[in-house]
Amino acid sequence: MLEKSHEHLNSVHETYWQHLAFAIWFGVRLIGAGFAVLIHALCPAFFQTAGSGTVNALYEEMKRRKDHQHHHE
Repeated sequence: MLEKSHEHLNSVHETYWQHLAFAIWFGVRLIGAGFAVLIHALCPAFFQTAGSGTVNALYEEMKRRKDHQHHHE
């Protein structure tokens, strides 16, 4: 398990703490989007684009990070 963790951290060019901070930030954003979608399901007037907007923004961030990582290889 530790070896796989080290391999992953090396592949993304991050320290443990950098990866932890990013993963927490990413997860909190996903949870927030999930709550927005659940509220939207109950009352469609609320959070009409919050879920899709957050998912799209996170996808673009992941693409940007992946492109940045490939430049370090």
